[in-house]
Amino acid sequence: MEKIYKEDIHDATPEEAKTWILDYYNSTIKTDYMSIDRCDFSFETVYTADSYTIYWAHANDDYGFNPENVYYYASGLSEMIIECVKDGLDIFIDEEISDELYVDDLLHELYIIVQEKILENEEELNDTN
Repeated sequence: MEKIYKEDIHDATPEEAKTWILDYYNSTIKTDYMSIDRCDFSFETVYTADSYTIYWAHANDDYGFNPENVYYYASGLSEMIIECVKDGLDIFIDEEISDELYVDDLLHELYIIVQEKILENEEELNDTN
């Protein structure tokens, strides 16, 4: 996939970067609970009986509440979200997690990393010709 044509890759808007990176990895992100059953992996906010907020990451066919996939801080999900995107998964991220982690910004950063690698590869190809 080619880069979005901009003089500077940093000029891509977060929405352009998000669209491009999700297409690049053939991934989708849903934030509507009505779409959760059509996703491969979910990131959900869960509230405990004593009013604590915890964050649960799980494959959609895994409904066991595995403590290894429960996080006290949403920031613990950032790397897992990026890996799910890179793996081409259709993922559900509830809006509270999306807002807290600034998921669009995470995807924009990933876009810049991928675009820089594409530019490096193009330069290497031009140097060998």
